[in-house]
Order: sequence, then structure tokens, then C-alpha cells
Amino acid sequence: MAKTTIHSGLHSAIPSDASPGLLYLKQLLPIIDSLDGATSGPALLAALTPDATFSVNGGNPATPDQVAAMLAGRGERVARFGHELCSAWDVEHDDGSGRRTLLYESVSTTVFRADPDATELPVYEFSVVELVPTPGGGLAGYRARETRTFMNAFVVNQKAAQLYAQK
Repeated sequence: MAKTTIHSGLHSAIPSDASPGLLYLKQLLPIIDSLDGATSGPALLAALTPDATFSVNGGNPATPDQVAAMLAGRGERVARFGHELCSAWDVEHDDGSGRRTLLYESVSTTVFRADPDATELPVYEFSVVELVPTPGGGLAGYRARETRTFMNAFVVNQKAAQLYAQK
């Protein structure tokens, strides 16, 4: 039977003796929340397998390079960005492969540079991350080979269209 470890609360509260998937998440969220494009892209690539895929709402998968480029450019328009972790589940596969499935609920908050009101735009997210063991590499000895995120980013897209529309 697969073993599951559960964490409720902020990622910073994940203890140092937590399961590998939770430790991976504790290290991953600051990377994807960073607005420093010079470091976030390379750090993200180190956390992924070369053939990893990312999809949002079942859409076409993006490659690690595409996601790293998106992170690198995000700081140009975004003043603040971050995830608040709600709950996470680290499921260890019981097939002897060392693989894990990490599931987590979070709320990301975006504030655009061009917004004079600095409106905080919350987006509720649910993500599934398929992890493979990477001895001596990755984050907490793991790399992601697949990430699927489900969210409704309408408020962020709408605000971006208002702020950056061609006039």
C-alpha cells in the first residue's frame, strides 16, 4: 500500500525531517515565486528532468525551457508574486521505483507593477507533480518529470489586459 504524508499550512512550516516530496515542495515554491529571472530559470531547470512537461488546465504541455523563459520575464511586469500553500500530499509509489506523486493546494497572489492601486489578485490552484528519484541532484533528491496545474487565472489575465492593452 502506498504511503502518504500530509502537510497543512505554509511551505515554510514544512519540517526538515518531512518526506522527500514535501521537502521538494518546500524548495520549489521559492524558486517559482522568485521575480529574479537570472536565478529562477536555472534553479527551475535543476529541479526538473530534461524531458519534463507542464500543463495548465489540460492544455498543451510546455517544456522546461519554455517555463524557465516565462519565469525569467515575469519580473518585468509583476511587482509581487507568491504562493501560499494550503495543503500538500506526498504519495510514495509502492512499486519499488522510488517515484512519488506530490499534490498540493495553494493560492498564488499577483501584483502588477503598472497597477497604481497595487491590487492583490488571488488565484486558487491545485497542482499534481510527478517526481522521480535523482540521487545527488534535483531538490531533496528528486526531479519533476510532469506537472499539471488546475486554476482559474481570469482575474490576473483580465487585469493584465486592462493595464497593458495597446492604446
